[in-house]
Amino acid sequence: MMGWIAATRGAQIELRVLQYGVTEERLRDVVKEDEGWDVVHVSGHGSGGTFLLEREDGSSREITGSLLAEWLEPLAGRVKLVTASACSSAALTAAEHLRLLGLGPAVRDDRADPAGRVDAVDAADRADRVGSVDAEEAGEVPALAVELVDRLGCAVVAMRFPVVDDFAVALSRGLYEGMVRHGQTLPAALATAIRETLVEGPSPECPALSAGTPALFGAAAGDLRLGVRGGGEPVFGGETLRMDGFPDEPERFVGGSG
Repeated sequence: MMGWIAATRGAQIELRVLQYGVTEERLRDVVKEDEGWDVVHVSGHGSGGTFLLEREDGSSREITGSLLAEWLEPLAGRVKLVTASACSSAALTAAEHLRLLGLGPAVRDDRADPAGRVDAVDAADRADRVGSVDAEEAGEVPALAVELVDRLGCAVVAMRFPVVDDFAVALSRGLYEGMVRHGQTLPAALATAIRETLVEGPSPECPALSAGTPALFGAAAGDLRLGVRGGGEPVFGGETLRMDGFPDEPERFVGGSG
């Protein structure tokens, strides 16, 4: 979505996409690149306080939200928004509800001024779910959204319930179009995206519960804008979009589908 906006609106966006083979090592390396990233979009399978990545051999690895947030912690102070597009990434325990109501440890609030250019990394993983986190070994598993706010001090969009892929994709498209293309605040862009995604009513692709699934976390979420600068004419055509310095297209795209 951000790549499309950059091409059609002349927005200054540096986009990095991790599509397949998203291992701990690869994710941690990208997090440390250059000066960091303004936006992180985490898309994949998850449940409650866990998220699914891959191992080097391609098998699935289920990690806690605490561990994922720890790997992203080098972005604290730079990152403005994390979207956790995974099932139940905002599901809260009773203890977490009490803490968020001020009856527990305070949440850190580190705000960063919007930069002229937005750098974003999209870690998308569609591996089959294999294995699980041992609850007795891991202890209480907090919601991924809460961990991200605690460690990064940024705004977080997360899902309170299981989410259907079609709805998650449409929601993300509307969210980033509102913030990047139209300059809306995060709450306005999210509300508009939900409304437009469900405009035709509930369906198998967008169940009725979807309207109450996305949730905002973090003090910075209230008035967050990405502040992306634009300008210039839209750029289309193979002659003008050549990828200089890139290797030739492989005969077979590993991990892709028809």
